[in-house]
Amino acid sequence: MTARERDFINKEAIIDLGSNSIRMLIYDNILNSQIPVFNEKAVCQLGKNLDRTGKLDPKGAEFALTVLKRFKQILSNLKVKKYKAIGTAALREAIDAKDFIIKAQKIIKKKIIILSGNKEAENSALGVVIGFQKVNGLVADLGGGV
Repeated sequence: MTARERDFINKEAIIDLGSNSIRMLIYDNILNSQIPVFNEKAVCQLGKNLDRTGKLDPKGAEFALTVLKRFKQILSNLKVKKYKAIGTAALREAIDAKDFIIKAQKIIKKKIIILSGNKEAENSALGVVIGFQKVNGLVADLGGGV
């Protein structure tokens, strides 16, 4: 095991499958750390034209599966054992999301948790305020969902 692999052995990761992009973040301690030790995003546009077609964008879905293969390889190479995957608006709303989710879960070997709109908003707000001691303000999520 290399020194770099030892550095990642106790890490935790999250894969966020959004309407516009897919992101993977790896943290030292996901509950206490606001700064990831790894952060990669790919613009896949799963939700492109979703409001018009009701379906995931075919090119976006194909690219997203390719990205997930890369992310899974990174997790394997770095020996990150604890990770989860979440899906948001596009995977919640598209009529063909189930087929994509099945393929994606086979790649990452994890169940993808589809967040409700309220849970997605709550997580977005928590992600912003976790880095502040005293919070008084407004948080807006300008995500790609419809």
